[in-house]
Amino acid sequence: NQDELAALKSPIQGMVEAVAVNIGDYVEKGQVLVSLKGTSVNDLGKELRELENSKRLAESKVNTLRSMLKDGMASQRELEEVESELKSVQIGIQNVKANMKLLNGSPENGVFYIRAPKAGYIVDKKVSPGMTVSDDTDLLSISNLNEVWVTVNIYANNLPFVNNGAHVK
Repeated sequence: NQDELAALKSPIQGMVEAVAVNIGDYVEKGQVLVSLKGTSVNDLGKELRELENSKRLAESKVNTLRSMLKDGMASQRELEEVESELKSVQIGIQNVKANMKLLNGSPENGVFYIRAPKAGYIVDKKVSPGMTVSDDTDLLSISNLNEVWVTVNIYANNLPFVNNGAHVK
């Protein structure tokens, strides 16, 4: 049933590190199927580390300016500018983490994990370890196989022998 088929494509460019399944294997929703190494995940990890460093620096500036404001050595405007900078960095961190979650990425090792979107059986596999993939490359297909559709070609001279409910070999 095509309505129950989940065809998985690679959302990033990279190299297949591992494939954890074969055709016919049953998988649970959320199970890791394929691990990809890609520069997208590395770039996000680097960006996250840079933003976290910027956040620590901005927090330090805010604390310093607050104490300087108490002593009359800084203006409220300066403090508000640095607080705004801190909020901007915090929003950036949230965005990068959301992108990383969307990609099922691990910033520590630069690996992207493709997980099963639903439970079912692997009915098609076009990926193997070491393979280089681009974004939008077909990888796997999953279906629950509760209902199986079959497409057949029947010669015109055999049509009179085809009846609803007839057995098929």
